[in-house]
Amino acid sequence: MARRQTSSRTDDFNRRADLIGIGLVALSAVLLIALAMNNGGLLGDSMAGFFRLMVGQGAWVIPLVLFVSGLALIFGNARFQLTRVTWGGLLMFAGVIAGIARPDATGDYFIDTAMQSSGGYLGALIGWALSGLLGGAKGVAIFALVLTGAVLCFDQPIRELLAKMVPGRRDEEGVKTVTAKARKVVADTEDELPARAEVLTKEDARAARREATMKMLEASADREDEAAKPKPRAVISGGPSKSEITLDSKSNEPKDGYVLPPLNLLADPPERKKRDPKEVQKNIEILEETLEQFNIESNVVEVANGPTITRYEIQLGAGIRVSRITNLADNIALSLAASHVRVEAPIPGKSAIGIEIPTAQRQMVTLREMVDSLEFHDAQNKLTIALGKDVAGVATYTDLTRMPHLLVGGATNSGKSICLATLIMSLILRLTPKDLRLVMIDPKRVELTLFERLPHLLCPVVKDVKEAAGVLRAVVREMDRRYDMFSEAGVRNIDGWNAKANFQERLPYIVVIVDELADLMIQCRNEVETSICRLAQLARATGIHLVIATQRPSVDVITGTIKNNISSRIAFAVSSGIDSRTIIDGVGAEDLIGKGDMLFMPIDANKPVRIQGCYVSEKEIEQVCNFWREQEKPSYLINPVEVAIQDKESQMRDSGESDELWADAVRFVVEKGSASTSMLQRRFSIGFQRASRLLDMMEERGVVGPRDGPRPREILVDPMAAESLLGNTQYDTPMPEGAYLDDD
Repeated sequence: MARRQTSSRTDDFNRRADLIGIGLVALSAVLLIALAMNNGGLLGDSMAGFFRLMVGQGAWVIPLVLFVSGLALIFGNARFQLTRVTWGGLLMFAGVIAGIARPDATGDYFIDTAMQSSGGYLGALIGWALSGLLGGAKGVAIFALVLTGAVLCFDQPIRELLAKMVPGRRDEEGVKTVTAKARKVVADTEDELPARAEVLTKEDARAARREATMKMLEASADREDEAAKPKPRAVISGGPSKSEITLDSKSNEPKDGYVLPPLNLLADPPERKKRDPKEVQKNIEILEETLEQFNIESNVVEVANGPTITRYEIQLGAGIRVSRITNLADNIALSLAASHVRVEAPIPGKSAIGIEIPTAQRQMVTLREMVDSLEFHDAQNKLTIALGKDVAGVATYTDLTRMPHLLVGGATNSGKSICLATLIMSLILRLTPKDLRLVMIDPKRVELTLFERLPHLLCPVVKDVKEAAGVLRAVVREMDRRYDMFSEAGVRNIDGWNAKANFQERLPYIVVIVDELADLMIQCRNEVETSICRLAQLARATGIHLVIATQRPSVDVITGTIKNNISSRIAFAVSSGIDSRTIIDGVGAEDLIGKGDMLFMPIDANKPVRIQGCYVSEKEIEQVCNFWREQEKPSYLINPVEVAIQDKESQMRDSGESDELWADAVRFVVEKGSASTSMLQRRFSIGFQRASRLLDMMEERGVVGPRDGPRPREILVDPMAAESLLGNTQYDTPMPEGAYLDDD
């Protein structure tokens, strides 16, 4: 009801403004005819005579002023008020007519003929007053009046006006000040509204603020256009200087005997569509009206347009609690008809609250536009990865060596696998197999198969969960080996070792990527958790880094031990706030819209940063991987099958053959010709678990057969083979019959 009443008042006011505007345009035409041809009728000739008497030759300006004012009322903001432009125009007009006012020979300004041919009575009055006060310095005052009027009209400092007059600096200065101008317009409008409260209605004030907001949006659009202009492009290669960097060059200089992939293997980014400021302005009005209904005084001071969401920065009135805004998230979503609304209160580094709303036209962020920049090409950190663009459309990069490990969590189809793919692509676009080795564990068996046979791989892509546990233990052993090397060489980390080592002894960085941690924790929890915790605690100095992803961010998967050792995290869209707290220790991920929309929590940040992750297609991955495969075949240093066998044998030795009854138990079952748990329990007076473990080890070593229901196990070896298995070769004859028979 309130909104309908407001709309009705606005329509009535606009109609009145149209009528006044039409009248002013018609009056300007009549006055112009009277001044030019002295044929304006009673009304026109009277007005022409009056203005000639009052302002002299300045009367020719009056029709122009009336005409412009009428058009402004018809096509403008539907209000008639004194603004900075009006006051500035009056000061400039007064200065001009005072300047053209001329006295007679006696110094008298007030002569009818002289006044009508110069500045009229008004010009004579101003000229007489200035001449009396300042004498010969009258011209200085007139110049000051004209200059002050110009500053008010253009609403810019004099230095900026002068800078615009210089051709070479005009564009540069305009770009630098566009943001400041927008903010100044908003501030000036807010300052003017209370002063005009007696003249303007509440709707007039809202209209004035709406005009300022439109100017702010136009300035924001100008910034987006400037940011969208093509920037210097780069091909990632080892040698050329910035001036020699080109995009489509296929003859990159070799680096460590390799040629890095050119960026033309990646798809070009799509064409950006310019957003409609009217849509944003409509959302601003709805947002302010919604908060006004709950008696919350607010003002939208800035709008940030990102690829996925639009953030409206709101300043609250004095004495309003921030919690009131956060509790109104559902009401705001209802008013804006938005699927998701996230409230960031407050915005880090600003005294404002951010309301993030999904955009109507979502823009995709490609890997090509992220890596095709000097910021990525000239990064000093080797493990620099491209994440995406933030809410303001600024490209965001991070360094894996500073994290030093990364935990990625989110629901199905939220963008985890694409995030891992872009991370791997960011690394292999800049680093050779001499600088980087990868360990990929993919229990789902479909996500990381595109990177098979990549020369950067330290082992084939691990798809078996049991093999994954062994590979993680092999990486732990590699970490221990590197620490022994560093201790002998007297260095603290991998950078110190590589600085002293020659080319052949240089150690590469190792990045371990686990696509689904939940499957590993279900099947071999103890082994996996122990290895991950050891690597997370100690591996940073050795150049080994972990990237772990899971689609089930529950406490039984992401345990407290893992969270404490992996501080850098990425949260994609989740189903509840509990899952969000499990990943990033706070809510917010449940309000994400999916498809790469993430919250990035680096190790040194207090609050997460919202980023739209970049996208890379399967075709792009295949092209870059084929480029590497053509240069070198993979040389695996870890064989998952052999590692699993070695671990199993070691486990057998640790759990079974270390048992003091192992040899006696083997000889006993061979002599008996059958084996069962109860037999071993009775003969050696041991418990059920120990007897079962001995039988399982005999089955693994081929002494006894598998279980056959309630029947005893079959014996597969003779006494001589059993002695050979036990490592005793001195027995050439079978054991004495009945040596290990029961007393029964």
